[in-house]
Amino acid sequence: MTDAENEAEQHRLRRTTLHLILSVAAVGLFALAFVGIYVSTSGRDEPPVPDPSPSPSQTVAPPPAARETLLLQATTAVGAVGNLLSGVAPADASGAPPAAAILPLPSDLIVSAPSVAPQPLSRTVATIDTLRPASTVAATLGVRVDASWRMDRKALAGLVDSVGGLPVSVPEPLRLRDEEGETVLRLKAGRTRLTGTDASWFAVGSARDDTTQTVTDRFTTVMLATLRRLPTTDVAIRESLTALGALAPSTIGTQDLADYLLELSTVVRAGDAVVEELPAAQISFGGTSAAWLDYAGATPRLRSLLPYAQWQAGVDGPARVLVSAPEGSADSLAGVRVAITDAGLVFVDGRATPVEPAARTRVTSRGDAALAKQITTALATPRATTTVVPAIPVRGRPWADADVALSTRYRAPSDATPTLEP
Repeated sequence: MTDAENEAEQHRLRRTTLHLILSVAAVGLFALAFVGIYVSTSGRDEPPVPDPSPSPSQTVAPPPAARETLLLQATTAVGAVGNLLSGVAPADASGAPPAAAILPLPSDLIVSAPSVAPQPLSRTVATIDTLRPASTVAATLGVRVDASWRMDRKALAGLVDSVGGLPVSVPEPLRLRDEEGETVLRLKAGRTRLTGTDASWFAVGSARDDTTQTVTDRFTTVMLATLRRLPTTDVAIRESLTALGALAPSTIGTQDLADYLLELSTVVRAGDAVVEELPAAQISFGGTSAAWLDYAGATPRLRSLLPYAQWQAGVDGPARVLVSAPEGSADSLAGVRVAITDAGLVFVDGRATPVEPAARTRVTSRGDAALAKQITTALATPRATTTVVPAIPVRGRPWADADVALSTRYRAPSDATPTLEP
């Protein structure tokens, strides 16, 4: 090694040693600073260590309420053709077996809510408001609707395929068409087994002589048969639901929906589900005939079938006010609806509920005199006959939180401002 190389090597060693010394010194200074900070703060007040043993006053938050009611809808390009409201009774301590109610709803049933004008149930899926079907059905029927599940026809086909198809029986040859009038399914009289696609058209397709009732019946047949054949575990049901994708949106999560369907299908298979249609009357609306709920017959059945899901004023929404008019006076209801809604209440159209003609408007409230006063003020009927009945038990009239029977002389002008009743 030359002298120059030796000198360079010595310089490199001195530089490396210096860097090492500086690094060690920096580490030492950092350690000293950390120790100083720790010592300076160790004497300050510290929060007390919590007692690991629970206090007697501590409570555990209850689990979230079970999903007890579900609105199921099957849709095509013309709207919600098939509609079922189902309810599964929550478990109790009595050991009673689970029960379920399944209520087919016609697609032309008129529904409404404070922010939604009266419209057929089929049209409630025509907007981006995913909560509209549930909210209008709840306000109209007077029951809580916890969730809604909408299936496109193709999704319904996929669900049926997931259970291996369905057997059906038809009394006579049947030809079904789609919304454009094209034939999509031909069936001979007798019993046959349908694939998912055929079953979906059987449920929502239309025949030449169809009525809303016959379509509702076919859809109900398909859904009941599908429920009986669903898997017996929530995992398998969830997998079937996941496969349907965006064609079957729900207002609750897939797991919650799978849990609900497992409970519902279990009751259906056991034969403990009550399937019942609510009484309604066909009345002209918007130039065509539509179904209007007859509350005198429907409300008692709803109270019996879904006692755990009854509308609670102040919890599920404002108080519901059922308004009926004598025959031939239904035109007054449009103006009354505005007055009741402007008063912060839920207007319920009772034009299909019979009412005896009377010279004075009658207001019957369930356990709330202030509500009766609020209604007479809203309708400008200070001389109305008011009655307050006990709040419980929930049976008999009124069919809502309050009933209003308009007098034969009550008139609401075209601007929807109620007139003062003589």
